Amino acid sequence: MARYLPRQKDIISLRLPGGDGGQLVTEQLFLVISATAYNRLGKCILVPISKEIRDLRTEVNLPVNQKTKGVIVADQCRSLDWRYRWPKKRDQLSDNVIFRRVTDTIAVLLALPTPRT
Repeated sequence: MARYLPRQKDIISLRLPGGDGGQLVTEQLFLVISATAYNRLGKCILVPISKEIRDLRTEVNLPVNQKTKGVIVADQCRSLDWRYRWPKKRDQLSDNVIFRRVTDTIAVLLALPTPRT
């Protein structure tokens, strides 16, 4: 079982089974959007990060000064059990505006109110 606990705004890699259903395992980057308290339960809510930019409205560009490059694909939000997927912290999103854009995009997709502060 993993010792690392994913925290909100961490950029992590997880090992996922390949799409062919076989033994192939791929490593995928994700932004953790769930609160650390929730993550302690063994699951976390994540959005994938892709290097392939498609210019979709649901993509949020990572800051240019971020070590990790690519786009956050906000419409592919998912909940995963991270404990048995060999999580590794790769980076941390330091830009609160970008994080807010991701969560606002998800709120719009779910027709939730997006309070402005």
